[in-house]
Amino acid sequence: MSNLIDFPNPPRGDVELPAPSDLRLRGGGGGPYDPGMEVQVARLGAQVEHMQTDMSEVKNELRSIDDRLRGVETGLATLAEKVTHLPSKSYIVTALILMLGVVGAMIGYAETIQQFLGQVPAP
Repeated sequence: MSNLIDFPNPPRGDVELPAPSDLRLRGGGGGPYDPGMEVQVARLGAQVEHMQTDMSEVKNELRSIDDRLRGVETGLATLAEKVTHLPSKSYIVTALILMLGVVGAMIGYAETIQQFLGQVPAP
């Protein structure tokens, strides 16, 4: 059974680590001390801190997007409610035809209406 661990290359290109063969640790028994390991652990710690900062920024952005989406949902619900109360095309067309019929009848029977109201004497 081997106690050797291979560390993968870092995901970011701005940090250079030694070759994987230099990163092997011997487990148990208090093997040789690797002075470069502290530097490597510090670099990994800095990368983790950077990732945590990035993740907190992503969480803040997601909260902001969530708040804006709630506002959009509310606006859409309000708009949908208002649209349900609008008159339909058939209602508008029927009302327009009815009004044109009433105006046409008033023009056609204008003299009779004036006589009925007493505006023009009867012939």
